[in-house]
Amino acid sequence: MLTKLIFLLCLLLAGYFAGRRTGLVEGARHGLKVARLELLGESLDLGECLLCRRKFSREEEYSINTQQAAVTDSSGSDNNC
Repeated sequence: MLTKLIFLLCLLLAGYFAGRRTGLVEGARHGLKVARLELLGESLDLGECLLCRRKFSREEEYSINTQQAAVTDSSGSDNNC
């Protein structure tokens, strides 16, 4: 009887730790996705790229959101920030 109880507790602990590890990994992935969205939202609110400080207008904002196209600067090179 006591061995069955100990065995059951070991199984419960193993399940707990496996589920906790899975949850931590999924939580980290979700956090990275949310951070990217918050960075994009903050950039759009400020009207400039937070990485390169390039200013953009509202028309560019809507074209970026709808087409997901790379913005080309005056030199002709792609600016994927």
